[in-house]
Amino acid sequence: MTTPWTLVTLREELSGKPHDEGGEGERRSEPVVRQLFKSIIALELEPGLIVSERELMERTGGSRTALRQAVARLSDLGLVTALPRKGVQITGLDVLDVSAVYE
Repeated sequence: MTTPWTLVTLREELSGKPHDEGGEGERRSEPVVRQLFKSIIALELEPGLIVSERELMERTGGSRTALRQAVARLSDLGLVTALPRKGVQITGLDVLDVSAVYE
């Protein structure tokens, strides 16, 4: 199960609150973070799926830098795992995580 901090962050992401940290580069990655986040929560990107950077760039329309920043943020939340030379693996959410996000 994820930590309470992660659940608060997930709620903020869903509500559309801007992320406080970071500079211009992080602002450029924000749409990519939101799009991937929503795809993971909606199970459009299934748990356990390994997706290449190229596929994610095509899916989001973001640059490689924006995508890597987005993956780093989502990794901090425990939603994805970066796999060197393979891509990004979508991490599973359990029912308690999802229900806590939507409370």
